[in-house]
Amino acid sequence: MRRIYRKDILQVKIIWRYLLNTKNLLVRITVMALLFSCFLPLIQGAASANSDPYISVKLVNTVGNSTELSLEITGNYQLKEKTDTITTGSYKLRAEKNSLVLYQGSESIYRGENLTFQPVEYGESSIIKVNNRPYLGDMKFILENGLFVRPINTLLLEDYLKGVVPREMPASWELEALKAQAIAARTYAMRYVSKLVDDTINYQVYGGYQWHDKSTRAVEETRGQLLEHQGSLVETVFSSSNGGTIEASGNLWNTVVYLDAKEDPFDPQNKWSLAIRKKQLELDGKDLFNPESWWATAKEMDQPLTSAMKAWLQQNGYENHDIKVVTIKDFSVHPDRTSGNRMKTGRLSLQLLIKHPQTGFLRHPDGSIRLVDWENSNLTAASIRRIMGGGNVFKSTLVDSIHTDGNSITIQGRGFGHGIGMSQYGANEMAKQGKKVEEILAFYYPGTSLTAEVTGPTIPVPDAKPIPVTPPITIPESSGEELALLQDIKLSTETFTIGDPKGIKIEYKLNHSASVDVRAYDANGVIRRVMQSGSNQSAGLKSLQWDGYGLGKGVYTVVIEARDEQGVVSNITAKIQFIEPVISRSTSQLVRKGVIKATVKVGLRATPDLKVKPTKVLSPGNAVEVLEKKDRWYKVKHGTTIGYVPDNYVQLVK
Repeated sequence: MRRIYRKDILQVKIIWRYLLNTKNLLVRITVMALLFSCFLPLIQGAASANSDPYISVKLVNTVGNSTELSLEITGNYQLKEKTDTITTGSYKLRAEKNSLVLYQGSESIYRGENLTFQPVEYGESSIIKVNNRPYLGDMKFILENGLFVRPINTLLLEDYLKGVVPREMPASWELEALKAQAIAARTYAMRYVSKLVDDTINYQVYGGYQWHDKSTRAVEETRGQLLEHQGSLVETVFSSSNGGTIEASGNLWNTVVYLDAKEDPFDPQNKWSLAIRKKQLELDGKDLFNPESWWATAKEMDQPLTSAMKAWLQQNGYENHDIKVVTIKDFSVHPDRTSGNRMKTGRLSLQLLIKHPQTGFLRHPDGSIRLVDWENSNLTAASIRRIMGGGNVFKSTLVDSIHTDGNSITIQGRGFGHGIGMSQYGANEMAKQGKKVEEILAFYYPGTSLTAEVTGPTIPVPDAKPIPVTPPITIPESSGEELALLQDIKLSTETFTIGDPKGIKIEYKLNHSASVDVRAYDANGVIRRVMQSGSNQSAGLKSLQWDGYGLGKGVYTVVIEARDEQGVVSNITAKIQFIEPVISRSTSQLVRKGVIKATVKVGLRATPDLKVKPTKVLSPGNAVEVLEKKDRWYKVKHGTTIGYVPDNYVQLVK
């Protein structure tokens, strides 16, 4: 039975007006009979369609942070904010001067804060492409943080699932396994039909109207079916492969009776191996007294791994420091294991080179750069996975062996992911053996039961804290007077003079614990500086110091984004203008004072080039007159000598 559309409603209105105006009783009776015979099936279809849940999805994974999106319309759409109909064609949507501007060719046809495209007829005949990816249903665009064009797609839940299942499980796999994935995805999504989700692994990966025949069949043949336990929705957590042993939810998150540890004879025990070179950065042949000459070009051997290590260190004690990983000295895991045979804790030892954001390189008394020994002997399993490259590198915490020799460390393990709930590889193997979807779900979620087709937009959510499909992120019910996660951003100045040694103090209030990102964007929406990334912060008033180094004059937007453990995301922003310092070019006029800020003596050179031999040597604490700035150098005067020193060795003073 087809759905009822806007044009059907219009036709009913026209006929109804005719009935009200005619005085012929026989005509009234005849037309009413025809009306009901023609439109009763549509009315019934509308009732059925209205009972199908809808879901709203913020598109993040597919569009990123963009200031312009290309749109392609097929079919007829209503522009909600403009009450106009827009037809098949190509358009551009841009963020301009705190507004969204819709262009057809070079002509601007709409400007406002929001813009919503609503199909006149919902279905596969009405498609909106965003950056060449097709979507069904409504598409609302908002201006996010005053910078980015953010699409929000609202569509029927069943159509949403057709765009989810082939992204979470290969569409070529066995049909019964795909059905199990469809039911798990539907059960998970039903928690969020009244909330806003996104298209990333924070919820479920959604690819729009790029469906596959087999996975679409799986969704349609399980239409509306949900997994329940004692009247509440099941926490349908899953992973790619559990390595032959299912992990218990209580070892990572909250304890759930049907998510317990046990052996899995169906999982193929996918094995993985990670080989790590101990020596990551060769220092032989490098001038250790002049690290400025090679620091920018020196790269570690295993960069995906060391990049993760440095990111973790910058969030855990080395904020805003520049780090090089020289040696991975040792890695081991402790013997205590979870009930699912996963490691609990481990030890990692590194040798690092550190560059402090204000004082520069850590050095020995003789001026040579100093190696720093770093060790943590009680890293959690989750921290180990993050610091060792994340899930794409360190595949799981089911580690079987670690072999160390003089040059390398080799880690061997099994499984992909956390190993809780359904194993996708295991489900596919069960289907290959002739098992039906009911048997697959009964094995991985014992004690649960399948419901009939969904007939309403909502289903009660259990009181227990839910576990999501991938990371442990959920969204709680609103509590009415709930405080925003972030509040009260404050910058120490609205106008910053480039090179000012005081820097910029950023303050904000965090109402409960969360992971915080702090970034600076330029006027084009490009990230120019990351001051914090994934920094775990407790509730309270927070502050951080930003030196403002390396940015030219212009207006920048500081964006603070916080995400708590329930997945609630909050953003606050503030703008700041960078201006050039007023420094005279005349060497006879003193305009700024400075002091040599270093742990070693600094060469004063005739030209801004480290290869040029110094004409004079300046000691830490020497006062200088700052004459001008050239790239990464200050032109200074000390006594009667004028020359150049690297700007990171000069602190400007009042």
